[in-house]
Amino acid sequence: GGGDMLAFRRIAAEALAAVGIGTCTSNGPNLAPSFSVEKKFEGKVATFLNRLLGLPVNTQSLLFSYFHECFEAQVAVKKSKGEFDDGVVTLSAESVTLVPGFPREVHRCADSGALTHITKLRIDRGLSFANAGTQLAGA
Repeated sequence: GGGDMLAFRRIAAEALAAVGIGTCTSNGPNLAPSFSVEKKFEGKVATFLNRLLGLPVNTQSLLFSYFHECFEAQVAVKKSKGEFDDGVVTLSAESVTLVPGFPREVHRCADSGALTHITKLRIDRGLSFANAGTQLAGA
């Protein structure tokens, strides 16, 4: 209920202030404290996670679980809007070939002229009979 969230916010604000990530200001016994992140820590996930290590294990677990849930929710929103980028993906396969007709332009920005292309690959993750025989002989 609301009391659980109030308790969580109090624990989180006090713990993060204790490891120097921000400042915590009390708003009275029945209100959640105010917490603000110092500018130098905004967007610094690695620093945030390293600072969590300075907390008791149960508090680390609580805050990391919350961080993870928020992160997963943001990823889900970005994916649903088509704004999520998986980054560089390494493909391992017996062969990777470009499908005829690709890459293909799918959009051109009217303002900047920037192009968006789609590329379609054929990926064969199987193992040819010859390579299977070679690997068997080498085993």
